[in-house]
Amino acid sequence: QFYTEAIPITSSVEIRARAYEPNRIPSSVVSRLYQAVDSDLSHFSSNLPIVLMDTGGNKIPGTDSSSYVRAQSLFLDTDGSGQATAAGPADFAGPVGMRIRGRSSTQFPKKQYKMETWDDKGQDRDVELLGLPSESDWVLHGPYSDKTLMRNYLAYRWWGRMGHYSVRTRFCELFLNDDKDPRMSCADDYVGVYLLVESIKIAKNRVDLAQLTPHDDHEPGITGGYIIE
Repeated sequence: QFYTEAIPITSSVEIRARAYEPNRIPSSVVSRLYQAVDSDLSHFSSNLPIVLMDTGGNKIPGTDSSSYVRAQSLFLDTDGSGQATAAGPADFAGPVGMRIRGRSSTQFPKKQYKMETWDDKGQDRDVELLGLPSESDWVLHGPYSDKTLMRNYLAYRWWGRMGHYSVRTRFCELFLNDDKDPRMSCADDYVGVYLLVESIKIAKNRVDLAQLTPHDDHEPGITGGYIIE
């Protein structure tokens, strides 16, 4: 459908559009996210980055599934005053895939999430999140049994300061709208303080190992390129 006038928006929506001109190939499809929030959230501020996730009413798969649910995300970093607001400019806005992460922690009320940043076609897309180096695989770690919320964060920081590779992290406050409510609110969708963590993987900005190829069938080729879980 062709649009020549303003599009009224009354709830959260993702608008996808492309431009057409006679005798020319259509442009690439571009998308923009518009997140509707209640007044309590529009006035919310924090000294931590704010993350908004909206699955459009779709439930997030558990660990028994390898599939991800598509969600619209907004990452809002702190500004020069050290504050982030839900109505502020987005550090990143776009689609992500989410599923529940963990084993015993899946029984906790506060879930852990595996997250992939996606392009408009649902393919992995490397992006910088909250100042962390560009990649597509992430973890939203929700400390639950650790009431200080800091043990993993400190272990990662200390190990890195000792000169070893360690995953980089940022604390954030997470809002998750996974019901069919057209607006996100503090009262219904706040799920707590989370730690955005890099997934451990072989990549230039992660564990920078030379990856093995099918031709590496003897030493020294087979002596590198492994990550053991």
